[in-house]
Amino acid sequence: MAAVPFVNCFEVPAGREDAFFALWREVNDYMAAKPGYVCHRLHRSLSADAKFRFVNYAEWETTEDWRAAHDEGFRRLVSRPEWAEFSSTHALYEVVHAGHAQDAAASTPVVVRADDGTRLDGRPSKVTIKLGREHRAAFSVAIFEAAAEFRAPPELHGHTREDWAAYVLAGEVAFATDDGEVRAASGDLVLFRRGTRFAWSNPAEQPARFLAIYAPAGFERFFTDLSQVLGDQPDAIGDPAAMGRIVRPLWERYGIR
Repeated sequence: MAAVPFVNCFEVPAGREDAFFALWREVNDYMAAKPGYVCHRLHRSLSADAKFRFVNYAEWETTEDWRAAHDEGFRRLVSRPEWAEFSSTHALYEVVHAGHAQDAAASTPVVVRADDGTRLDGRPSKVTIKLGREHRAAFSVAIFEAAAEFRAPPELHGHTREDWAAYVLAGEVAFATDDGEVRAASGDLVLFRRGTRFAWSNPAEQPARFLAIYAPAGFERFFTDLSQVLGDQPDAIGDPAAMGRIVRPLWERYGIR
């Protein structure tokens, strides 16, 4: 059964974008935890004087799931007086026509050789992006190389826009979660559905490598942005406080909570 699209268009006064977004995110986090929620994309107009400054597109498994999610808790959130200045127009839709750009290479396999990909040095870990959004795939692929005893940001965090999986190629990778620690050795695969909180590390005295798959594609650009910032601020590497100041705005941009 095809997902049910829900479109909500918001009128937001100039200069009130941040206030709107804070309110919208609170409601969206509530709805995203409901049964039947599939995904969402919040769009902001390129023109500041557009009638609808923000348009949210969401998908639900069924109309019944969407209706059930609009419960007392939802009504309590959207009835707050702060919402009074933000009016909206919304409805459920059905897809009547869809298409994609015709590409001469669409029927041709994409081959990424062993030495190909975008290499990003995040010292002491490295990321190589093998497939990205530019390949027009429904997912992206990256290879992580983690130095011995390397720890990514220890704070538990979760993707709100992607499911992702880690397939360990060499060594061992530890994943801290709300339910405890999971350790994966070479040949093991760990799936994190969107919203599942985790923090990964290499607990061993040897380097580790794993393949990361993100669906849908797009999150791979986080690592490109991070690499650019670190290039401008190399002293931040190895400084947890400085890295926190760098990473958190990027988390916000890429839907990490």
